Amino acid sequence: MFVPTESFPSLARHEVRLRIRRGIGGRRDLRFRFTGTVPLRAVVFLGDEWDVQWGMWNETDKHGLRLARDNATLEMRLRFFPMSSDPADDEFQVNFAFKRTTVKDRGFRLRTGPRVTFPVAGRAGGLPAAELTVYTGEVSVLAYLPAHDLAAAALLLATADTETRRNRRWRVRPERAQHLPPELAVLGSGRQSGLLSADAPES
Repeated sequence: MFVPTESFPSLARHEVRLRIRRGIGGRRDLRFRFTGTVPLRAVVFLGDEWDVQWGMWNETDKHGLRLARDNATLEMRLRFFPMSSDPADDEFQVNFAFKRTTVKDRGFRLRTGPRVTFPVAGRAGGLPAAELTVYTGEVSVLAYLPAHDLAAAALLLATADTETRRNRRWRVRPERAQHLPPELAVLGSGRQSGLLSADAPES
């Protein structure tokens, strides 16, 4: 994932506790629960080395992440679904919060139990047993599927760094967004989702 992951000085930095656990779907259902000391918002990312979907989470959405404007706790889910009941079908849908993509699972790794690493924990495999510490104002790569070069990440934000607009849309305050890297300056535009693309690899 080519999205910058360093801290961004124009955004407030607050400690957030992260707990990763399995949901009712077992190895195909991962839940990331964040607990902060200030009200939180989040931008989610799902993609590979060349293309990354991004989205501003709307507090009233009922999918993967529930967040109130004054809530310091939020939860995201990473889930894997076969596209059909045919065991020979190797297409899988990967959902992270409200973003989704489809991958070809030629080795059927996702069907038998996806191999997921957790860069946020600095480990190559295994579900982290202890709580982790992450921070607002920086992109955290939460999970990575090496067999598909697919990563799920989140930029946690203190609500004070954002502003609410019409129809419950929101954005990073423009005076803060203008100091972000060029790839992320769009977060201050008012757009709620989009696609970031790196330069195509040389042939």
